[in-house]
Amino acid sequence: GQADMVRRMMGKKKIEEIAYVAFERLLKVYESKTEGGIIFPKYTHGQNKGKLRISEQEMRFAFVEEMRSKYPNWYYSVETPTDKKYLFKGEPCIIPEEEEGGQSAQFDLTIYADSKGDKVLAHIEFKAHNPDVHEMKKDFLKLSEDTTDSNTARVFIHLLESCDDGTVKNLRD
Repeated sequence: GQADMVRRMMGKKKIEEIAYVAFERLLKVYESKTEGGIIFPKYTHGQNKGKLRISEQEMRFAFVEEMRSKYPNWYYSVETPTDKKYLFKGEPCIIPEEEEGGQSAQFDLTIYADSKGDKVLAHIEFKAHNPDVHEMKKDFLKLSEDTTDSNTARVFIHLLESCDDGTVKNLRD
């Protein structure tokens, strides 16, 4: 009821705050300010030699570090198997349990309110840069369809190295 809705809203607000702090931390690291902990590695070969390699993994780790600091009683799993089966060749879709084919997918990060993993607070997907439409559809399908508990927050965190109006339009499209 209403108490569950309030808990979900509070959990989502906490997750947004964690993401914001993690983004701020990565921005400081990116700008070469001493922040401690995580760094962006540099490419050692090819056309990007000497440039920073920025991926969703840095955001995931910064997020988990901040979450563990602020909410030590929250637990997490990585690459958490989904409940439903999916087929991602062609247009991403869910495969009914009774039908052949498809396979379980994974959520990048799942947050729990207990150490047994019985109370899921959130499923989170991380992306970096400007992925193709197919990759985005897969993540949005998992987030929108796999979770039957309406109290589970579904979060998409996108890390961009740079952004302009064209990037935003492309992502929206």
